[in-house]
Amino acid sequence: MRSRGHSSRGASAVVLVATLVLISAAVVALAHLFAVEAKRTRDVRVETQMRALLLAGADVARQKVSAHFTSGHFEIAIPEAAQGVLAIDLKQVAAPAQIVAEITARVGTRTTRQDLIFSHARQGENPETSSEWVVTSASMK
Repeated sequence: MRSRGHSSRGASAVVLVATLVLISAAVVALAHLFAVEAKRTRDVRVETQMRALLLAGADVARQKVSAHFTSGHFEIAIPEAAQGVLAIDLKQVAAPAQIVAEITARVGTRTTRQDLIFSHARQGENPETSSEWVVTSASMK
């Protein structure tokens, strides 16, 4: 009869250890899942912020081109809470009725660039005096 008692305690210990191993594995899996979700959420936030900066940059570039700026480097002030940097480089290309705007947005360590080509809307008008410019091409780099 004694051997049955020892056997029962041994089986209980094995079940207890197995249960602890399963619970530990579940905790590790949940911790990993939470870490992955936190990273994904952070990445989505940064992507959204980058898109917002590029949209703002496109609008500022349009305003600069409409105000007869054909070249130059412009650093755009961003609220501190946004934790981003926005810069615009304008340059006139060979055709006098085209201006390239290179818009660079940086959030943390991530940087993206969007190139917009503005063309003079009305053919035959002097591009230096008219403010009719439209985006004819856009690309992401």
